Amino acid sequence: MNAKSVLAAVLLIGVGIVFGVILVSNFNSLDQSYALTNPNVVIGVQDRGDRNPQIDPHALSESFIYAAELTVPTVVNITVTATRESGRTPRWFEEFHRFFGPDFDPPQNEQRRQPRQGSGSGVIATSDGYIITNNHVVAGADRDGIKVTLNDRREYTAELVGTDENTDLAVIKIDAENLPAADFGDSDNLRVGEWVLAVGNPLQLTSTVTHGIVSALGRGGLRVIDRQYGIENFIQTDAAINPGNSGGPLVNLRGEVIGINVAIATTTARFQGYGFAIPVNLARVVVEDIIHHGYVRRAHLGVQIDMIDETTARALGMDKVAGVLVQEILDNSPAERAGIQAGDVILKVDGKEVNQPNELQMEIARRRPDTDVLIRVLRNGREQDINVTLRTLGEDDPIAEDRSTRERRTPEPVEPETVEMENLGLTLRPLDADTREQRDVQSGVLVDNVERFSVAHERNIVPGDIIVEVDRNPVKDISEFRSIIDGKKAGEALMIRVKGPDGNFRFVALSIPKDPS
Repeated sequence: MNAKSVLAAVLLIGVGIVFGVILVSNFNSLDQSYALTNPNVVIGVQDRGDRNPQIDPHALSESFIYAAELTVPTVVNITVTATRESGRTPRWFEEFHRFFGPDFDPPQNEQRRQPRQGSGSGVIATSDGYIITNNHVVAGADRDGIKVTLNDRREYTAELVGTDENTDLAVIKIDAENLPAADFGDSDNLRVGEWVLAVGNPLQLTSTVTHGIVSALGRGGLRVIDRQYGIENFIQTDAAINPGNSGGPLVNLRGEVIGINVAIATTTARFQGYGFAIPVNLARVVVEDIIHHGYVRRAHLGVQIDMIDETTARALGMDKVAGVLVQEILDNSPAERAGIQAGDVILKVDGKEVNQPNELQMEIARRRPDTDVLIRVLRNGREQDINVTLRTLGEDDPIAEDRSTRERRTPEPVEPETVEMENLGLTLRPLDADTREQRDVQSGVLVDNVERFSVAHERNIVPGDIIVEVDRNPVKDISEFRSIIDGKKAGEALMIRVKGPDGNFRFVALSIPKDPS
């Protein structure tokens, strides 16, 4: 390398060092300048107060041990034998397989009757042998097909006392005395974040204890209990629950049963992080009825309800989203007798807030027939309390039917003269005399078509709906409906009432969209 090259390299290195020093100096000066202009900036919360108390790990561990030792002797293993016809799968197996995975896998193309076995858990409710489990564990069992194994390995054949499909609970009975009955707590006192244990027999591993926290309360809309009047108000937990845990207890650190494990959220038929349990306060009412009467004497209110969202709240003039909307009142129901009306918003039951349909269902389901409840409603902007005497639920009576999950059929559209309301995505046509008579309405306008992804489509308005009211006022014809809509400003909300193709009335909140131009 010649002298010129060496000199050039030295100069280049020198320039790089100087430039680096300048950069570092500039960044330092920027940091110092910022610090000088913000001398009081401190990262993080400084005053913790009593929010972070010291925890004794040994004491916490002892709490888990205490709860486990108290609970494990009260949990039983249940083995169920069921015989199915060739080519048919019993409903109880479908439900078990759907929510808890393949504890057994029946061979395909079976040509003869053959017994199959599944397993689950149960918790001893009384010292003389009544045991709580899930309906989907024991429903469809053969005669003498329910076998119970206690924690001390004693084995019994159990009798099915009764089941309740609407809560997925069941009671079985073994002929035994002086059994270790579980301690039942109060699920109303549960809080999100509270430590809990799940005890059961997952994957044939008897007397297994797992732990986690209460992840959420009042979880509904999961279609775990896939029935029209199914009651879903689950405790959600991240304690590991797997096939075989079904029917076992969820307990707090005092060793009190606060739930009956019923299902898992999974795509693999195995635990993926979240399980669900029936609150013990609901289970207690169901189980006591089954033991004393052989069936559940369920109270009902007699309303069809829907959830309230932000648009619905604005349409009703509410300052926040709260309560559940009464869509329809059943004839001669407790709600009708007491004076509850369609369009009311139910805010509280006996002073307890209800903000989801499943919360109202839960509050009514846990009460006895012929008891009084105080229902607080919002009507025309004013709150009022209404005393309702609950009655026994008949076979076709909803406790409080959640209309938000019901599917509505769509009839074939018809083709007479129509009027388009582009801002809402609606095509309307007048009601003729035949339609008024067939659909049993005095006046209104018929929805002929709904544009996809429009305001009307998003609010579940369908062809065949008849708009009969706007903001509690009857609608006579299309021109009247249009003048009301045209008188609203963009962003304003209004409540319309429609009669659907299924013959049921319901309220729908619409928000007037902004002009896209």
